[in-house]
Amino acid sequence: MPSTRIYHDLQIAGDDACEMLAAVTASCGVLLEGFDFNAYFPDETEALARYWMAKFGFDGKYRPLTVGHFSTVIRAGKWTEPV
Repeated sequence: MPSTRIYHDLQIAGDDACEMLAAVTASCGVLLEGFDFNAYFPDETEALARYWMAKFGFDGKYRPLTVGHFSTVIRAGKWTEPV
């Protein structure tokens, strides 16, 4: 679903998120210049704690990055901030 959030719903964070972004960049030629990884994903060590805090409404530190927006980025070939 386009509204599915990559970190908050799918729990993709840390090294997994970094690897996913690198794979898309390499295979689709997407430029992620200006993308602030730390604004959307926690690092590997804090991912689980942050996930549960967000699940219960206690942590709004990370912006949501949806599958739909990431698809838009891939089609555009470059990073754009979600609206």
